[in-house]
Amino acid sequence: MEIGILGPLEVRAAGRIVAVTGSRLRSLLTRLAADAPGAVWVTELIEAVWPEGPPGDPVNGLQSLVSRLRRALLKPTVVLQVAGGYRLAVDRGNLDAIAFSDWSPPGIGS
Repeated sequence: MEIGILGPLEVRAAGRIVAVTGSRLRSLLTRLAADAPGAVWVTELIEAVWPEGPPGDPVNGLQSLVSRLRRALLKPTVVLQVAGGYRLAVDRGNLDAIAFSDWSPPGIGS
C-alpha cells in the first residue's frame, strides 16, 4: 500500500487507487500517515478529526472512524491499535512525505 499526503490524499493498493471518502476519514488517515509507522495518541487523532470540537463521545466516534478506515483501505491490519493510540502499519518508503523528507539530492551530504 502506498499513501500520498503531499498534495491531494491518494492511496494505492496493488497499483489501484483506493477511495477514502469523507473529510473525517481523510483527516484520520492523513494524521496517521504523518507519523507512520509510529503511533499517534488518541487525543491527537480526535483533535485532527474534529478540529471544531469533539462529539459527545469522542473515543467511541474515533473507534467507529478507525473501523470505517480499515474497511476503506481493504486491509484491516494496516491500522493497528496500540497502547494509548493507533498506528499506520506501512513501510516508511510507501509514504510520499517520508520518502521526500529522507531524500537528498546527489552530491549533498556525501
